[in-house]
Formats: sequence, C-alpha cells, structure tokens
Amino acid sequence: MRNEAGFKYYVILCMAVLALLALTAWAFAEKKDMVQEWVSAEEGGSVSLGNVTVTFEPGVLPKDTKITIIDFGYINLGRI
Repeated sequence: MRNEAGFKYYVILCMAVLALLALTAWAFAEKKDMVQEWVSAEEGGSVSLGNVTVTFEPGVLPKDTKITIIDFGYINLGRI
C-alpha cells in the first residue's frame, strides 16, 4: 500500500514538472523585447524598457553590473 501511494506522488510530481517545462518553453518561444545595459557601481544608473525603469543609486551594486530586462508582453492564458 505504501509503495502505491509513493508511486502516485511520483506521478503527480512528474506531471507538475512537465507542465512547468511546457509553460517555460512556451514563454521563451513567444515574441519578447529585451534590453541589456551596464550600470556603474560608483555612479549608479537606470535601465528602461517600455514603461518599466529600474534605477540603481550609487553604491548599491558591489561592482559594475550588466542588467537585463525581458518583456514577455501580455500572456493570454485563454490560448492554452
């Protein structure tokens, strides 16, 4: 009996992992906008894409850092 319950949980876990992988693959296959910019650790800076701006004050970052913003757009779950 214990072995059957363990197998059931294993199957549920596998299905959840497969669903997560399918959603991830679908999200990366969609058209997306991306921006990458270097932000100085000493001077700070900001990175913008569309109506989203990420601002870093001077001294927040430990070293000069490449910041990436990816916009996957509107996800219409009705298409699934």
